[in-house]
Amino acid sequence: VVLWLCIAGSDQIAIQRFLSTRDIKAARKSFKTTMYAIAGINLVLMFVGFALINYYRTYPHFIPDGKNLVADVDFLFPHFIVSYLPVGITGLVIVGLVAAAMSSLSSGINSTAAVIVTDIVPYVRKKMNERKNNVSFTRLISLIIGILVVIASSLVGKVPGNIMEVTGKTVNLFQAPLFNLFFMAIFVPFATPLGTIAGVFYGLTVAVLISFWDVLTGNPGFSFLWIMPIPLAVGIIFGIIFSFIPSRGKKMSTQLAWFAGMILPLIVITALVLKLA
Repeated sequence: VVLWLCIAGSDQIAIQRFLSTRDIKAARKSFKTTMYAIAGINLVLMFVGFALINYYRTYPHFIPDGKNLVADVDFLFPHFIVSYLPVGITGLVIVGLVAAAMSSLSSGINSTAAVIVTDIVPYVRKKMNERKNNVSFTRLISLIIGILVVIASSLVGKVPGNIMEVTGKTVNLFQAPLFNLFFMAIFVPFATPLGTIAGVFYGLTVAVLISFWDVLTGNPGFSFLWIMPIPLAVGIIFGIIFSFIPSRGKKMSTQLAWFAGMILPLIVITALVLKLA
C-alpha cells in the first residue's frame, strides 16, 4: 500500500500517464484498472512460484550442482525457462522479458528527460531559441540518461539480496523521500521549502541505512519491506518539525545556516549509530 501510494503520488512515469487522461474521473479509473491488473498479475506469479518450487522438489536432480531452492531462487527461474520449457515457448518468454524491460527503460528515460528539460533547464538557461533546438536538446539529455542507466545497471549485481530485495534497495530507494515532497506540499499548509528538504534528507538517510545496513555494519540486514514506510514517516515528522522554523523569506545565507543546523544532528546520529553497530 505504501509503495503504490508513493508511486502514484510522486513517480514521474505514473503521473505523466495520469495527466494523459481526459479528466480526473478517467485518471481514477486508470489507476483502479492498474491496481486490479497488478493484483491479478501478482496472483499468477505467486502460483508460478509455487509450481516451480514443487517442480524442483519433485525432481531435485534437475537442480544444478551447488544450487539450492533457498539461496538461488533468482537463478532457478531463468534456468527452468531456458532448460525445461518447450522449444518456442522459451523464446516467447524471453521476448516478453526483453519487451517489458525496454518499455520500463524508455518510460523512465522519457519522464526523466521531461523533468530536466521543463523544470531544471529553465533555471540554468533562460529559454530555448527554437523548438527544433529544444527537441534536439531533449534527445541529447535522453541519450546521456540512457548511458548513465546502462552503467548503473551493470553495478546492480553487487547489491545483495534476491530480485525483490534488490529492486527495493535500488529502484524504490528514493520513492518515499520523493513522495515526502508531495505530501508536505499538499497536506501540510505551513510547510516550508527548507524544512521539507531537510525532512527529505532525514528520510533518505534512514532509507539508505535500512537498505544497506548489512553492507555498512556487517550485521544482519533489515527486511526490504521497511524501506518505504519508515523513511516516509521519518521524513514527514522531521519535515513538519523543521517547518516551524521561520526560514521562509530569509536571506540565502540565513537559510543555509538554518539548513546546516538541521542536518548536523543527522550526521552526528548516523555516525554514532554506525560506530556502535
